Amino acid sequence: MSQLLTREVHTVRPMADVFRRRGPERGRGGERKRRLGAAPLLALVAAAGLVLVALGNNAARESAAQAQPLFWGGLVVIYTPIALRLLSTGASREERIALSVLLGGSLFLVKVLYNPLGFTLHDELATWRQTSDFLQGGDPLSANPIVTGYAGFPGVELLTAAVRDVTGLGLFASAVIVIGVARMALMLALFLFLERVSGSHRAASAGIAVYACNPSFLYFDSQFAYESLALLLGAVLLLAALRWTSIKRPAPKWSAQGQVLAMALLACTLAITHHMTSYAVTGFLLLWTLMILLAGHAARPASGTDRGRGSRAAGATWIDGPALPAMFLALAGAAWFAFAAGRVTTTELGGVLSEAISSVANLLFGGSDSKTLFQAGGQTNTMAARILGVASVLPLLAIIPIGLWRTWRRPDPSPIWRALAIVALFFAAPRPARPPLGRWLSSWAQPEARADRLDLASLSPVRQDSAVVLRAELEGEGAIVGPVYFRKATLDAFDGKSWRRSAQATAEAGLMLQAAPAALAALAGPA
Repeated sequence: MSQLLTREVHTVRPMADVFRRRGPERGRGGERKRRLGAAPLLALVAAAGLVLVALGNNAARESAAQAQPLFWGGLVVIYTPIALRLLSTGASREERIALSVLLGGSLFLVKVLYNPLGFTLHDELATWRQTSDFLQGGDPLSANPIVTGYAGFPGVELLTAAVRDVTGLGLFASAVIVIGVARMALMLALFLFLERVSGSHRAASAGIAVYACNPSFLYFDSQFAYESLALLLGAVLLLAALRWTSIKRPAPKWSAQGQVLAMALLACTLAITHHMTSYAVTGFLLLWTLMILLAGHAARPASGTDRGRGSRAAGATWIDGPALPAMFLALAGAAWFAFAAGRVTTTELGGVLSEAISSVANLLFGGSDSKTLFQAGGQTNTMAARILGVASVLPLLAIIPIGLWRTWRRPDPSPIWRALAIVALFFAAPRPARPPLGRWLSSWAQPEARADRLDLASLSPVRQDSAVVLRAELEGEGAIVGPVYFRKATLDAFDGKSWRRSAQATAEAGLMLQAAPAALAALAGPA
């Protein structure tokens, strides 16, 4: 431990010139301007956008024609002014931080307005059930009949129950507070992380504007579920790891011990909150470590004495670099898997992994067709909705190539920039619409029936397939009163080539879904 506190490590200076600082970032006398700038005004604009979203939701419940223009218009009013200000050159650091938090909080309220009185999404009802069982029985790992994996990762349920007990609020209000605060704290943590990596608060605010465009940000990552809290924990752990790798050595003993303790606590909390987020953060930390080792190997001198120093410096990265938090997270995840969450994790992720492998095989060997954009269940989006949907990914497509070019063109970039570039390249890589190995290998793949369309070519393999598609087990005597019905999709329209669901059938299914939340709520139990 004494070597840990006294070792001298030279860290790579971050790329401060990715976005060069422009505009009045400092006031007279070198004093930084501590002002919010246009943030209060943009908060009022975001509130007006939320009103449009609420009106659009009400119009959609009445099947009114103005539903989509109001909803999408509200999103534009919320996002566009804030994003433009974040990308501007005249905003101060304090204003950028305020706008980042405002953007995250406003878009979270868009999800709340979807149903401001209760839970409706499937994962939310499962988390509600898990939290309710914990409050009633005291067991945070009780079995969950809605989502199996929730029984093994009770982080968000424990925090929500604590907020409920402290405030005396209901379960729904407590959950909204937990996820809302987590969303705004996530935006702050991401801003600080990107600012430390780039050396520029303007670059950090640009990253926030781009991150808010990811498809999961609006609803999936805002729901009352374990990944919504895990994202915050993962971002804070990355920020702590970055702080740990850039701290000057020799460091004060209390500072180093505090950093180590913080990373260990964050790793343990993340491990018991969400499996996939902990796996992803562990992978990134290991990739970051690999980039450090490769950078040290490439810069290793030729002389014997310097070569020995280079070896000692490379070995130091295992303790002084991101390998230490990666080790904490890997050990915490392995221990939690072995003693608490192993069974539910394999049950939940086993099917996901097998389905992913099957999907890759179908893509390679021609067992599945490409999906038509903006069409599903016999319905299509309006042209305005399509334009806005495509425009939402344009910032990603524009920024990622620029970032990759600026990273790889430098003779000695920071290892964390190389790690981030590899991750960005993975997500930005195009997925082919047609199988690269050709249609003639389609017989190798398993037959697949899509929920919204069934082709003639797929009908015969599906009818000949003897795989079980539904298995239901009813436990307990007297559990069934009257006949049992299973809801399924009906493809009632045929165009000579394929079957699909007609607009009338889709509308009837929508009417049936209006009663679904009440039924699922009964399954979830009392609040």
